Amino acid sequence: MKYREGYIALLTVLILGAVMVLFLTGGLFRAAGVSKMRIQEEASARAQVAATACAEQALYSLLNSTSYVGGELLPVSDDTCYVRTIGGTGNTNRTVQTTSTVLGVTRKIQVNVATVQPTLSISAWRDVTSFSTSTGGGPIVYDWTNPSVSSTIDLPGTANALSAAAVGTMGYIGRKSSTDPEFYIIDASDAANPSIVGSLDLPGNVNGIAISGDYAYVVTKSNTNELIVVDMTTPSSPVIATSFDLAGTGDGRDVAVKGNRLYVTRNNFGSNPTFHIFDISTPSAPTSLGSANISGEFDVALSQSGTDYAFIASESNQQEFQSVDVTTPGSLSVNGSLDLSGKANAYAAAVSGTVAFVGTANRGGAQEFYAVDVSTPASPTILSSADYQRINVLRAGYGFVFAGMDDAANEFVVLDLSNPASVVQAATLNLVTAVDGLGVSASRAFAATASNSQEVIIITPAAL
Repeated sequence: MKYREGYIALLTVLILGAVMVLFLTGGLFRAAGVSKMRIQEEASARAQVAATACAEQALYSLLNSTSYVGGELLPVSDDTCYVRTIGGTGNTNRTVQTTSTVLGVTRKIQVNVATVQPTLSISAWRDVTSFSTSTGGGPIVYDWTNPSVSSTIDLPGTANALSAAAVGTMGYIGRKSSTDPEFYIIDASDAANPSIVGSLDLPGNVNGIAISGDYAYVVTKSNTNELIVVDMTTPSSPVIATSFDLAGTGDGRDVAVKGNRLYVTRNNFGSNPTFHIFDISTPSAPTSLGSANISGEFDVALSQSGTDYAFIASESNQQEFQSVDVTTPGSLSVNGSLDLSGKANAYAAAVSGTVAFVGTANRGGAQEFYAVDVSTPASPTILSSADYQRINVLRAGYGFVFAGMDDAANEFVVLDLSNPASVVQAATLNLVTAVDGLGVSASRAFAATASNSQEVIIITPAAL
């Protein structure tokens, strides 16, 4: 009997052990599958951004000269894109085709141009699987001239959402400090039925988010944690990898990534640095490369060409728009700037090709939106401007500028940048309240708002 009891006990242990091994193995395979999927999605998003940047640069070159022939390889951050030979001749019926491959994932864009000069008119902008000389060339993947709200998310509690970032169909949301989490990861692969994948408690308001691979770089209002690195290797359980207490008490305002460099802007409190550059070659452990006190800073946008410049929206009354040469991080200073009319602070900046965009507070009938030629970054010049309400955030890409507004009727605005000298409003959406943060990919926009019941609004273009 004892032997039988011992045998049964041993058999039970073996069975339980086998079940546990199967469970753990399944979990590991699932985790590996999720990781591989995230890598492919990141590669696809990077390739999409590069191909789009190439298309925008090619269109700008074609606008400057109808004799532009293409056939060039261009750098875009750490990636490259290729402009194929421009189709057609003269001022009408031209075809621009660009391609980029990142980690084995290739994205292709075809743009059909009806007329080039004096105003660039695009008849179709397509993400294609293969190139064609016809006006077809593949399905239209996005049409941001006709966006719509697909869904909204009511985050726990009542704290406002303040910031957002997007990669593919994934959204990353930051909000005001409260008893609920301040950082959220959202899966919007089904835009009508998004889900919260993971969340994390952070100290202080989350004012800005930048994503690179499995890491989120977050800037906050915390006086001891102005920069926080979030490890999202396991999206359902993000963790703080490290944080930085930057000198002084200036709040972290915005953050951006280009290649292995991280750029952080802060409020101007005293004589402490307001602009920082970090090396993120080791993503979980950034190291400082340099900093400078160049004035009170808000948004930062980074040049997409080989020239290393940061374009900053500032609260400075004489330098609301600033160009900073970041080639040598240990020696930073404002190399070019614009003094916009009035004294309203600039809150938002974005860049596409050789054109930067800046948005300001409400100036009472004056201009709040500016398109700026930064082909010579040290000597920026205004190309065009428009009258809006307060502009809280700008994002550029895919042939458009996306604006988050504090406006009673049009909180989400899409601007067509085919002709930066005359930016045209392409679409607007009337949302429940002001948009304070915005993350945009080719097929999704994540709007962070002050609504207690709709802190996150997911917007999609037509004809997906």
